[in-house]
Amino acid sequence: MEKVIINDVDFEVEEFEQRKSEDTQRMETAFIFSVVGKSNYNLYKGFFSEGKYQVTIPRLEQRFEATLSSNVTSYTDMLDEETKVTFSLTLSEINEGDEEELQNVFINIAQESIMQILRFRALMEVLEAKGIITSNEYDSKITEVNDRDFETVRNELVKGYSVVEE
Repeated sequence: MEKVIINDVDFEVEEFEQRKSEDTQRMETAFIFSVVGKSNYNLYKGFFSEGKYQVTIPRLEQRFEATLSSNVTSYTDMLDEETKVTFSLTLSEINEGDEEELQNVFINIAQESIMQILRFRALMEVLEAKGIITSNEYDSKITEVNDRDFETVRNELVKGYSVVEE
């Protein structure tokens, strides 16, 4: 077991690994830890939605600031106070200059979002012109899918994917 301290909270973790990310060249720290119970699951799920973390790895005498780059939780059956929940996390070290890079990422996301909207509008116009779908059918389907999937997709984008084992 490895000890990792995140925002002054001690974690006894398994499968501890540090590696340099191939695409960003940032140091990544990956590990797994488990808790028992729905209350603890909710507590740590909230803890890992903060954004930036002060990380200390005593054995390696390391201290650095990081962001959460991957977060997967899993448990078997129904989530109750007896359920063992496993968190698998990857933290990416924040380097100097990352703030500017992050701004560029947001600009690129905004530009890509605009392009996707324009592509969907163009596709809708073609489908409508060919009589395949009406504007009302399209709007109705958007409302249906939004009502059904919005929260799930938002949570996946913001917090990472959760996996429930059957």
